Amino acid sequence: MLVFRVDANDSISAGHVRRCLAIANTWRSKGGECFFVSADDGASPFIESEGFPLEVLESDWTDLESELPAVRRLLRPYSGSVFLVDSYQITSRYVRELANMASVGYLGTKRLVSPELRLLANYSLNIDDDFYCRSYGKKCRLLLGPAYAPLRQGFFQVPKGVRRHVRSILLTTGNADAEGVTGAIIDSLLPTLLQERIRLRVVIGPLNASKRQLRKRYSNCEQVELLENVTNMAVLMRECDIAVSACGTTLYELAACGVPTVGFSMVPEQDANGETDKLKELGVIEYAARAYDGIATCAAAVRNKVESLVHDAVRREALSKSFHELIDGLGCERICDEISRLEAMR
Repeated sequence: MLVFRVDANDSISAGHVRRCLAIANTWRSKGGECFFVSADDGASPFIESEGFPLEVLESDWTDLESELPAVRRLLRPYSGSVFLVDSYQITSRYVRELANMASVGYLGTKRLVSPELRLLANYSLNIDDDFYCRSYGKKCRLLLGPAYAPLRQGFFQVPKGVRRHVRSILLTTGNADAEGVTGAIIDSLLPTLLQERIRLRVVIGPLNASKRQLRKRYSNCEQVELLENVTNMAVLMRECDIAVSACGTTLYELAACGVPTVGFSMVPEQDANGETDKLKELGVIEYAARAYDGIATCAAAVRNKVESLVHDAVRREALSKSFHELIDGLGCERICDEISRLEAMR
C-alpha cells in the first residue's frame, strides 16, 4: 500500500497535491493501491475528483508531530506500506516515530536530516549533492534532479512551433491568491492586450480569495477569459503562445509543453534552495520578480517581460526549446519503480 501525506489550503500550493496525484495515478496504472491523508479537507476536491480515498485527520497542518497517534492508527492495518510525505512541515522526529510501521519517504526540497528516511525525491534543478551524500547512507533511495519531476499525464509532448504573432497568453497563480496578485497582473497587462489584440486566459485556483472581484471586474472584458475548475491544463498550456506563471511544479509542466514562460514567486518557499536563481542562470524562463516583496513591482516586471517576448519570436523559440529539454516526462515512472523496490524489501 502506498500512502500519501499531503495538504492543500490557502497557504500551500495545489502543486503539492497535484504532483502526488500524478504519482498515484501512475501507481494505480501499475496495479498498485494507495490512499491519501490530509490535515483538513482542503485537498479533497483534487483527490476525490481522481477517485482516490482520503482520510482527513482534523489536525493542525503546521504541526505534523501532533498527528502521530492518528497516523499510527491509520497505518497499523497496512504492514509493509510506503508512507510518502509531501509537506515542508516534516520533521526528523515525525519520520523516526513512523519508521517502524512503514517505509517513510519525503517529496520536497527541505534540507531534512533523518537517518530513518528510506526514500527522498527532490526534482529541483539546484541540488546540493554533497548535503544528500553526507546526510544519507545506502539505506535511503535518493531521487534527485528533474529526471524525477512528477508530471501529470498528457503534459509531455513534442512542443508545437512558436507562432510569429502572439495571440494567447496563459496566466496561472496557483491554488490560492490571498494578496490579489492575479488582479494586479491582469491590470498591468491590459494595455498590451488591447494594443496587440491578445487574449489573456486566466486560471483561477479553487482557493483564490479574489474570485468574486475578478468575475465582477473582468467578466465583460473581451481580452480576458477567466477559467475555473480547470481539468485540461495540458491543453491550455499547449494552446498558448506565452505563459505567466508562479514558480513551482507548474513550471515543470510548462517546460514539458515547451511554453515560453515569464515566472514570478508568490511565496518564499518557491525561492527556497536557489531554485529560481538556477532557472534564471540556465536562461530557460524570463524571471520577473517576487510578488511577496511587492505586488505592484512584480506586476510591472511581468508586463515588461511579456511585452519584450511579444515582440521577439526568436527569443520565444529559444525559451521553448531550452525549457522543454529540461524534462523527459518519465518522473512518475521512475518514482513508482523505486517505490516498488522499496515495498518489496519490507
